[in-house]
Amino acid sequence: MSFTAVREACEEVGLKEEQITVVGELPALPTISKFAVTPFIAFVDADYSIELDDNEVAEAFEVPASFLFSREHLRESV
Repeated sequence: MSFTAVREACEEVGLKEEQITVVGELPALPTISKFAVTPFIAFVDADYSIELDDNEVAEAFEVPASFLFSREHLRESV
């Protein structure tokens, strides 16, 4: 399934496959439309640039790895 995530990142955000390193898969999340979305975590080469597909993506943002790995940002819900 990570192949699909990488392909979509290339098509919708304009990344190149060789710039993406998938490092993990998170549990699937249900959506209100009854689909399941499976998130993946990946590192992207520092020299990347993006070109958004306006038909698919309204906005993009970056999250530094240091933020994701900081315990103060961890939340758990049941």
